[in-house]
Amino acid sequence: MNFKHPTKIQKEVIPYALEGKDIIGLAETGSGKTLAFGIPIIQSLLDNPQPFYALVLAPTRELCVQIRDQFDALGASISLKCCVIVGGLDPMSQAIALSKKPHIGNLT
Repeated sequence: MNFKHPTKIQKEVIPYALEGKDIIGLAETGSGKTLAFGIPIIQSLLDNPQPFYALVLAPTRELCVQIRDQFDALGASISLKCCVIVGGLDPMSQAIALSKKPHIGNLT
């Protein structure tokens, strides 16, 4: 994905997240927050492969889609499967997405 160096939030968060610790991170839009939690989730999934591995909660549909897109890009080489589940959309298509046993679910 052409990243050269971690951002400030990534430097601060990733080591703690890789240790399995809870984290709260605040940073500006575009600062790399999604990768700050996404990289440790994917690393942990690689260490312990299984479906239904993580659930990411986000306050808006748009953010759910953005997070899913980042996970899709990060996990492309390992066939990572993600799905977005949001209110107000067809529940049947979302149930079908869940039945495919994604590794990561994004929920609003």
